[in-house]
Amino acid sequence: MEKDNSKVRIILITVLLTLAIVGIAFALFMKMSNLVFVNEKSYNNAVEQIKGNEKFFDIQRLIDETFLWEYDQSAEKEAIYRSMLDSLGDQYTRYLNEGELQDLIDSMNSSFTGVGVVFMQTEEGFIITEVINEGPAYYAGLKAGDYILKVDGEEFENSDDMAHAIRGEAGTQVKLLIKRDKEEIEFDIVRGKIEDASVEGITIEDGKLGYIRIKSFGDDTAKNFDKALSQLESQGVQGLVIDLRNNSGGLFDEGVKIADRLLAEGIVSYAEDKNGNRENYNSDAKHTELTMVVLTNGATASTSEMLAAALKDYGVTLVGEKTFGKGIMQETHIYSDNTAVNVTVREFFSPNGNKIHGAGVEPTEVVPYSYELEDTQLNRAIELLLKKKTSKAFIFYG
Repeated sequence: MEKDNSKVRIILITVLLTLAIVGIAFALFMKMSNLVFVNEKSYNNAVEQIKGNEKFFDIQRLIDETFLWEYDQSAEKEAIYRSMLDSLGDQYTRYLNEGELQDLIDSMNSSFTGVGVVFMQTEEGFIITEVINEGPAYYAGLKAGDYILKVDGEEFENSDDMAHAIRGEAGTQVKLLIKRDKEEIEFDIVRGKIEDASVEGITIEDGKLGYIRIKSFGDDTAKNFDKALSQLESQGVQGLVIDLRNNSGGLFDEGVKIADRLLAEGIVSYAEDKNGNRENYNSDAKHTELTMVVLTNGATASTSEMLAAALKDYGVTLVGEKTFGKGIMQETHIYSDNTAVNVTVREFFSPNGNKIHGAGVEPTEVVPYSYELEDTQLNRAIELLLKKKTSKAFIFYG
């Protein structure tokens, strides 16, 4: 019996050694032959992609083999990436080079190098909605209500390109041509580092009311909002103004966290992808008891529109002007060379199913904004809060 077991062990060892030798020999053969294993599905997909892009590869071959002059291959690739995404016809799906990606990250966190203006694109042009306090533009004399006509002598068709042109290295100069009333004025402004907190919270009306302005939705916005709100609640304010004007959006999840802090248990928004798959964003039962009024305008966009729409559906009063109408979400895919692609992947809706994209959120009470000394919208919000009781009934959504 022991002899039989010994024979079996010898046979198994021999088989294993043979397989190992064959495997090593085959691997060496593959390496020397520059061959790799590919599963059938991956191979077929690659073949189909090549077949569908034969013209592209042929054009590249013609450039490589026949084009007379030297050219920048990296510039060619960047132009291809941009054109590929631009052809989709969605201004939010776009290619970002290293500088543009950093601009996006900085703007969401309210920290960037520029002159310190907030502007929006309208039918009349690019209007400055805010001049950041103590920034370069503030000291140069720019005002809310001014229109930006040119940056360094160049006109622009979209706000992203204009914003990128205005920004630059600290200490460098940028020339802005401004239209104020009927007069055109040229400003030479030295760029600086702008640090502008995404959340500001103060008491107003002799401590009777709280005021929180959310300027953008960055990494710490929800945490800073919670801190500001908790502080105002501890000071015994009787109502709260939430200012979402000129907030162009940012991280969607940060907006959901703030909605959760403000609203009773239920859906605060939901989103659908191209296949109709739905994702719900919910709040729990814990929420503030303060009566709220929300301020919006035409530059309230994206995540700030989600928050405004949710609050409105739950019965909160919105004062101001209709929001921008960007009810879609993008995913940012960052590559190892610090470039990125922004791709629109989902559309989001209010808790009641109201469409936001292309429609905007209508305020409960329309109040035009004045660029003079008096903030007409804020004044109306204060009037409403001082008239209301501090108790509030919340609507629940399933």
